[in-house]
Formats: sequence, C-alpha cells, structure tokens
Amino acid sequence: MNTTPRGFLFENKDFWVLFVLNFFSFASHAALNNLPEYFFYRGMSRSFTGFFMNIHVFGLVIFVIFLLPVVEKVGKKNMMIFSYGLACIGYVGMFFSGWDVSLLILWRIMTSLSYAVGFTANAALAFDVLPQEKRTGGIALFGISGILSNPFCAWLGSHVMKAAPQGLFLLGAGFTLLALLLVGMIKEKPWKKESHHAHHLGDVLRRRQVISELIMGMVLGGAFATLGTFIPQQTLERFGSSSLTMYFTVYSIVAIGCRFLFASWLDGISSFWLLLGGFAVASLSLWNMALVFWPLQVALTGMMYGVAHTVLYPTLSALVVKKGREEEKYITNSVFIGFYTLGGLFFSTALGFLGDSVSTASIFVGMGALCLGIIGWMIVKKIVKNK
Repeated sequence: MNTTPRGFLFENKDFWVLFVLNFFSFASHAALNNLPEYFFYRGMSRSFTGFFMNIHVFGLVIFVIFLLPVVEKVGKKNMMIFSYGLACIGYVGMFFSGWDVSLLILWRIMTSLSYAVGFTANAALAFDVLPQEKRTGGIALFGISGILSNPFCAWLGSHVMKAAPQGLFLLGAGFTLLALLLVGMIKEKPWKKESHHAHHLGDVLRRRQVISELIMGMVLGGAFATLGTFIPQQTLERFGSSSLTMYFTVYSIVAIGCRFLFASWLDGISSFWLLLGGFAVASLSLWNMALVFWPLQVALTGMMYGVAHTVLYPTLSALVVKKGREEEKYITNSVFIGFYTLGGLFFSTALGFLGDSVSTASIFVGMGALCLGIIGWMIVKKIVKNK
C-alpha cells in the first residue's frame, strides 16, 4: 500500500469513510455560518453574535474536562451515535424557537456535544489509519473534509436565508442525520492503556512541554473564529452586502490546493519556521480585513489565511500528539482541540466587546496583534534557549 498521505487518501477505504463523515459532521455546524448576517439585520450586538456562533465550545470544553475517560470506556462510535442524535433534536428545537434568544442558546448548547465528539473522535480515528512518520501531512489532507464544509454551507446557506432564515437549523439537522448514517461504517481500533498513560485533561496539562502548543492553538482558534464570525458584519458595513461566501470559497480553494500539493513537505520542515511563518501570514490576513475597502481584499484575506491555517493547524496538532505516547493520542489531541475551540469562543467574544465599543475593524486589528505577539514570544524563547 502507498504510505504517502495522498496514497492513503486515494487507496484507504477507512480514510475515505472518515473523510466523508468528518465533512458531514462539520457541515452540520457550518450550516449556521450565515446567521451573523441575519443577527446584524435584527440589531443584535457583536458580542452576542461572537458568543452565540462559538457557544458550542462550552460543550467541547466540558467534554474535554469531564468526559474523555467516559468516551474511551463506552467507545467513540457509541458516543457519536448518542451525540448526533441529541444534535438533531437541538437543531429542530432551534427551528421552533421563534428566535427566542434564551431558547436558541439552550438548544445550541445541546448541539455542542456532537461538535465535541465529532471533532475529537474523527481526528483520533484518522491518526489510527496514518503512519506515525506521515501524520502532519496526513492530518493536513484529512482536514480538507472540514474545510470543504465552510464554502459549501456558506453558499447553500445563503440560498436558504433568502427563503427562510430559520431553515438553516433544518439544514444543520439534515447534515447531522447524514453523519449518523455513516457512523456505522467506521472501524474503531482498541488501545490498551496503562495507569501511567494520560487519562484526562489534568494528566496532559502536567506535561509542561505541550503548554506552548496549547496556547498557540487558542490564538489560532481565535483567528479562525474572528474571521468567520465578523467578516459578514465588516463587509455589510463597508459594501452593503456580506462577502462570507467569497472568503470561505477562496480560503478553501487555497487551503485544499496547498494540502494536496505540499502536505508531504510539512513533515520535512522545522516546526519553528512553519509556526513563525504561519502566524505572520495569519496576522497579515487579519489586518488586511481590518482595512478592507475593496471586495477583492476579502478574497486576499481568504488566500492568506488559507495558507496560514494549512500550515498552523496540522503542525500544532501533530506536535501535541508527538509529545505524548501513541496510546494517548486521543486524549492529547482532544485537549489540543479543546484549547483551539476555547480560543475561538474567548477571543471572538472578548473582541466582540471591543467592536461594540470601537468598531468592527478593531476586532481584526486586535486579533492580528495577538498573532504577532505569538511570533515575538517564539523568537524570545528561541533566543533564550540558544544562550
């Protein structure tokens, strides 16, 4: 069998099943990507928009803190069936909520468990079917499935919005049902864990060597959430129409192209330079969005951030897994995902308050400054280490 990442993508049935399952899993949540545009028209604040669009992170954080050992006992497949079923109920509940804010939040929290389980379990199962020496590039290719969900759902959601905005909730329910149907086709590889292996969040955090990657993951999650949440409002203010579809389309084309062409290169380049370059490009993409005065600048932001995310996410994920034991990869990668998504909720909400006080553009300036801060921190650490 071909052991290159692309070889696994084209030849390995298990990889394909997980690839499609991951697409439906992410699409069930990306179905709501167009909601900020509707919230803007209803006069809802930027801070509420940032909070609601990333509230599923609460479910993931609770999941990472309390439920990781439970999943390994009951099985990933069983937990996926339960959480996807719960998500279907949650999306239908949102459809019938009548735009009541309290009910929307409660139903949104219910759907968040499927995000937590799908995000962590799919990635762990993908690690199982990839050789250890090819995991950075392999995970980069696997991530294409999640990337594809964003432009597709932005395009499909824009048409649903024209008919009935609440139809977005039924769209989410439909994708969740498709994911549920595929769960039965996946294969779960059992791992024998010993007492000295990491079993929960605390075990991972006690290993100081992964703290840097977890912090960087939070900032990366904040950058992704900031762009996806506030581009609709920024472009509505500047141009009178949302350019979210343009952003996600260009972002996805660039990210997918880079992963297909250069995924195998990621395993041969120093992680320091990958992270330094990735955060530099991410910072530029955010500042470009803050200064946007021409629609094609949105496409430029999508192109730059597509390159940055292609480099940063798989590099950080593989580093965290590499610093643990093979039997711990589900726990360690799940903790990384938890920090990544927590950064999305925290920074999008906090910067949303900044936007309410100053302007939407200030949100992108602030997030770009945080990415630049990571670069400075890395350089200082490198200098101190080499002394």
